[in-house]
Amino acid sequence: MIEEYKKTIFIVDDTTEIIDILETILSKDYNIKFALNGEKALKKLFGSNDLPDLILLDIMMPEINGYDVCKRLKENEKTQQIPVIFVSAMDEVDDETKGFNLGAVDYITKPFNTAIVKTRVKTHIELSEARKTLERNNEQLKSVLKLREDMADMIMHDMRNMLGTIMGYSDLLIAKHDIPSKYIKYVQNIHTQSQHLNSFLNDMLIMAKTEKTQLVLNRSLVDLSHIFYFLESVHSIVASSKGIRLVFESIGDPRCISLDVKLFQRVLDNLISNALKFSPPESKVVVKAEYPQLETDKTRIYVIDEGMGIPEEHHNRLFKKFEIIEAKAHGVHQIGFGLAFCKMVVDAHNGNIFVKNNSPTGAVFTIEL
Repeated sequence: MIEEYKKTIFIVDDTTEIIDILETILSKDYNIKFALNGEKALKKLFGSNDLPDLILLDIMMPEINGYDVCKRLKENEKTQQIPVIFVSAMDEVDDETKGFNLGAVDYITKPFNTAIVKTRVKTHIELSEARKTLERNNEQLKSVLKLREDMADMIMHDMRNMLGTIMGYSDLLIAKHDIPSKYIKYVQNIHTQSQHLNSFLNDMLIMAKTEKTQLVLNRSLVDLSHIFYFLESVHSIVASSKGIRLVFESIGDPRCISLDVKLFQRVLDNLISNALKFSPPESKVVVKAEYPQLETDKTRIYVIDEGMGIPEEHHNRLFKKFEIIEAKAHGVHQIGFGLAFCKMVVDAHNGNIFVKNNSPTGAVFTIEL
């Protein structure tokens, strides 16, 4: 029969009678080791690789008292995680907070109550084991996350290389003059969609880095019309191929806004791509900037489509990473990574992004800055 493993209790007391009493109470359930003074205890503990699971430490001892022993135990990396319970007479506990401040987990007073001694020892050993298990699990989780990050980095690196090849060949095909004109738009579409996928990969990399550190913005004063002009050139081919009218407009007196151009451009790129994806033929997508009359008021940017709209119960979920929203009418299962990226960037600009349903159909995404 295999003997059950027992935890080890280390008793430090200058009175052998006290050690005998505690050993009698605890030896049935635990292995017992002891030292008759603080100096011997520290020498045994610092010099051993077989450390106890809990220490019962007398306060009033000659030469080195229990408080000083506890202080040195907690200063040593090897022994600092071992739970310490002070053992003292009732009239010796004049300052319990001193022991707790030094790192002790509890007190046991003399004369001993057997049930209390057993319960407190058992409780703190279980708490210590739970902490060790949690630390081991955390280390394992860190290893798994590190492996996942490394694999994701490698995959995205390889995908970007492949995309670069696709975009390069599509550029060469577009530059050739002997390709029938009816095929040119297909090649252009391949190039455009490759650019979108490349932007998506860049967004993923930014979000992965931002989970570790705060997103750093490279702000400059920007005229939104310049961003609109660029986005119109990017999305007009896709819109035209789907029979969707893509409109950019402004309301109010234009003014420059402090933005990170590249990041904010990706935000609008995501919103416009989604609007085109979920809009039916012969519909309209409007991208609109609304400038305030007062400088203290907010500038608003809208992306408005005439698609199926979004059920209100999904509005908050849209901006969470990896949330899946079904768009059955178009046969699309949308994973909300792009919108999570949008929210992250808008939040970093101290702005706000939200969605409401359009009337009679469609959705209105609003950014306030």
